[in-house]
Amino acid sequence: MDQNDYSQPDFYRFNSDSLALVKYILSEKKETTPESVLDFGAGCGVIAIELALVFKSIVYIEFIEVQAEYNPYIRDNMKRFLPHCSYKILNCKFSEYKTTRKFDIVVSNPPYFDPIKGRKAQDYKRQIARSFEFDNLSILVNRMSKAAMKANSAFLVYPHTDIEQLDMMSERKRLARIGIYLII
Repeated sequence: MDQNDYSQPDFYRFNSDSLALVKYILSEKKETTPESVLDFGAGCGVIAIELALVFKSIVYIEFIEVQAEYNPYIRDNMKRFLPHCSYKILNCKFSEYKTTRKFDIVVSNPPYFDPIKGRKAQDYKRQIARSFEFDNLSILVNRMSKAAMKANSAFLVYPHTDIEQLDMMSERKRLARIGIYLII
């Protein structure tokens, strides 16, 4: 599917990074039968939904999205594309998310921009969608690693412009050991 197939808010629309992440995950996990997906910073739900459309074995999706404004879009997209699939939407910061459940696939296309650097979006909802207003990449990676069922099951897309930050985090968090793939 493409961007126009999804119900999305006017203030922010997903971009090709989300679909590139899906394509990468499908190539890495093609021989598996995942049953659950956790999507951090879910937006309208495109990543988890696209995965579940291919992996028919997925029966449960959990969407973590700080902006409740996305909830009706997630619900609409689930109803249109995956009416048989169970799901839950949690509106919280990454740092507030706690679960004992482990997921077969954990994904995120997080906000890319530092809220202190660069120009701010005029629309506050758009600003939240674009930047780490509440948490940071380190917190996200920590939560992703705790929720992953096993190594090689967490996937994160992040821009090449922050390669130094990712290199430092890879060293500090040993991302390869916990199985988080960085797509740059």
